[in-house]
Amino acid sequence: MLNPSRIVLALLLLGGVAVMLIEYRALAPQPDETGSIELQSLDRPVVGNAYSLRSASRQAGLIWGTDPDLARKLIGQYLAEYPLDTRGWLDLARIESSQQAPDPGILAAHLQAAVAVRPHSRDTQWQAVQIALQAGNTEIAEYHLARWLQGRPSNTARALFIARRWIRDADELLDRIIPSDRPYLSRVMSFAMQQRDELLLEAVWQRLEAHVDLNDSAFHDYVDFLFDRDQHDEAIELWAEHDPYFQTGGVANGDFSRELGPARGLNWRVGRLPSGARVERDEQEFYYRPASLRVGFDGENNLRLRAPWIRIPVKPGARYELSGYWKGDGLTTRSLPFWHLGAEGARFGERVEVPGNDFEWTRWSITFEAPEETRMMRLRLRRDTTHAFDRYIAGLLWLDGIELTELPLQLPDFDTDVDPDD
Repeated sequence: MLNPSRIVLALLLLGGVAVMLIEYRALAPQPDETGSIELQSLDRPVVGNAYSLRSASRQAGLIWGTDPDLARKLIGQYLAEYPLDTRGWLDLARIESSQQAPDPGILAAHLQAAVAVRPHSRDTQWQAVQIALQAGNTEIAEYHLARWLQGRPSNTARALFIARRWIRDADELLDRIIPSDRPYLSRVMSFAMQQRDELLLEAVWQRLEAHVDLNDSAFHDYVDFLFDRDQHDEAIELWAEHDPYFQTGGVANGDFSRELGPARGLNWRVGRLPSGARVERDEQEFYYRPASLRVGFDGENNLRLRAPWIRIPVKPGARYELSGYWKGDGLTTRSLPFWHLGAEGARFGERVEVPGNDFEWTRWSITFEAPEETRMMRLRLRRDTTHAFDRYIAGLLWLDGIELTELPLQLPDFDTDVDPDD
């Protein structure tokens, strides 16, 4: 005798299979003779809705260009049943954006719904920006762009590049798009430097100036910008305001009273040293407190040294003495380190050799007249390679007390024995 419960179960299973077959038929619309799927083939009544509605919505979102109104209907039917579908809302927004005169209210509502479904999705927010721009609606694009940027300072340059298309005023750009937090403003400064956007750079500096210190990248960006624009006096004055050890007309950190800092502006540059060389601040050995700069060689390399070096502001045509102290311990090879003084934008070169392999603190000096073509000298510690048998350099060299002193200009010599009547 048949079990009634089993009969009921079998009928339910058959019904489920029937529904699945109907769903499958709706899920897989048949291509026409050209192999394409027409939107009209998706517009059919279905029993269960779930898979078929979703499939129809997805297909409509891909081929909506053939019949935007029908695509909008199919996607809308799916969203009416399953509104928590970001892709569906974005598809509706794309269709609206393609219209000859997109309705701003409808476009904004579709994009807002898409973002609301996935409020933390950067990709969704970015797609909303692009769809709004496609529609030519910068107001909606700006709204979503500002929210896409929230919590992601690394995206600042990308946001600026896009928003610059319709926001030309630098202050408005910062007010409407960029958060006022330091990480964002620092990246705006870097962007402005890369793009050589002077107006944007000046605008962001006004917001940062009161909050930067000597080690801030934004500070160095602005100082380098001033130097590049030949505003040397403004750059030097600004540096003096932030560096308590620097006096205008001198060498920044010439006695190594502070750490070397970023290799920007008037700071010392060390860069990528050759193998076998090491440069570090030494608080145990110095000529002037609190520290010197120690350069060490490991004795296993015939190295070519071009650092540390520093930029020194000068007045064109002025006469100077550049001096300092150094100490050597166990320096080897006949190719020893030396100071080289050059000029930016002019042919100029002076050098001072170390006095030997081992020596106590010793003063060195260079007297020179700054070329008329330059506002900046470069003092660089150098060492050249050699083919001598003792080419692998070892030992230690300390540097300290580097200073610049302006001297009176030398007057030409006059022969006092010459009779003025002759």
